[in-house]
Amino acid sequence: MTSHDWAEVRLGDSISVSHGWPFKGAEFCDPVNGLPIVINIGNFQYTGGFRFDSTTVRAYSGEYPREYELKPNEILLVMTCQTQGGEILGIPGRVPDDGRLYLHNQRLGRIGFRPEAQLDPEFAYWLFRSHQFNSALYRTASGSKIMHTSPSRIEDVRMSLPSFEEQRRIAFVLSTLDDKIDSNRRLATLLEETAAAIFKARFVDFVGVEEFEEHDTVRVPKGWQVGSIYELADVTYGRPFKSSLFNDTEGTPLIRIRDLPANRPSVVTPEVRTDARMIGRGDIVVGMDGEFRAYVWSGPDSWLNQRVCVFDPRDGISPTFVLESIKRPLAFFEATKGGTTVIHLGKRDIDSFVVPVPPSHVMRDFGEIADPMVELATNLKWESRGLAGLRDALLPKLISGEIRVPDTADPEEVIGPAAEQLVGVGT
Repeated sequence: MTSHDWAEVRLGDSISVSHGWPFKGAEFCDPVNGLPIVINIGNFQYTGGFRFDSTTVRAYSGEYPREYELKPNEILLVMTCQTQGGEILGIPGRVPDDGRLYLHNQRLGRIGFRPEAQLDPEFAYWLFRSHQFNSALYRTASGSKIMHTSPSRIEDVRMSLPSFEEQRRIAFVLSTLDDKIDSNRRLATLLEETAAAIFKARFVDFVGVEEFEEHDTVRVPKGWQVGSIYELADVTYGRPFKSSLFNDTEGTPLIRIRDLPANRPSVVTPEVRTDARMIGRGDIVVGMDGEFRAYVWSGPDSWLNQRVCVFDPRDGISPTFVLESIKRPLAFFEATKGGTTVIHLGKRDIDSFVVPVPPSHVMRDFGEIADPMVELATNLKWESRGLAGLRDALLPKLISGEIRVPDTADPEEVIGPAAEQLVGVGT
């Protein structure tokens, strides 16, 4: 559905799309201060935007033409992907404005705006994130195993656009939601990092402590104990759910290892197991294959699948203390397990976790400071999940004109009625 007063235009009349540079693989390296970062397809997220982590970020130490240096907030589009990952074709990302220099890699289209453009740059970003644009671009792609489109094909895509002013109002609604999500993310990260720093100062570096004693080669402040992880928490292991029942629509969400970083289950299952654990917001979950990382779950209530476990703090034990205490032994086993295949964490490994156990008043004082920080961070992530759902549901209806945005500068006057219209037209 498209609003009747919108005009169909050829995108190339408003934008130009250019190829990136084929950077030499031999010149890629780990990030080093001062070296530029090459944006590649692996940095793009299906939901739009970029992710830069230890597995995807690559710096460049070689020579390159300066015209491939990117400016903050420029838009890039994916132009090549594997057939089975076709949904990422055309996904946009905006160059971060974080003070680092980024480079334009091959197979990515760089968007430029013509002086006579009928397309607002902010609206264009949301247009490129829409299903309408993705479907139109998909039809331009060729290839059986590798799908590929080109700058000229992208420029030839035709889309129906509202007036320039309405474009800005639509972008305003979506960007306001996105800004709140990003603000929540940054605050949650700050809270988690602060809690971790307090833990490190008190229970790793023992700041201010002068007297120590040894407990089985573990050095702790005088009067403290060293004990098994089971003095702090109970551990429950996930159960093997039938993969043949996994689907997208019917059943209860299921947590698998791949779902932990984003706190977003990718499948649901109708299967119900009386011996399985249901995970809720705030639970401490750990993946047991590949990478051994602890996460505070901020997603929906979900079944715990095999190869994932949960640490439940005992009465009187700070959840944040448990979370931070298991990070060091998890990192140790991840670093020391050998083999060429995927590494595994087992119950025997967890049974060997040894941690400092402070007096109860020290634990209580830490928990009173750190636990509210982590709880607030978890709630902020939960709120962002709802905001992202609202944004993603509004996006196709705003881009198509099914929901119209009133002429106002007040975010509350825009988002509230738009959300009500969304409920009215269905999602």
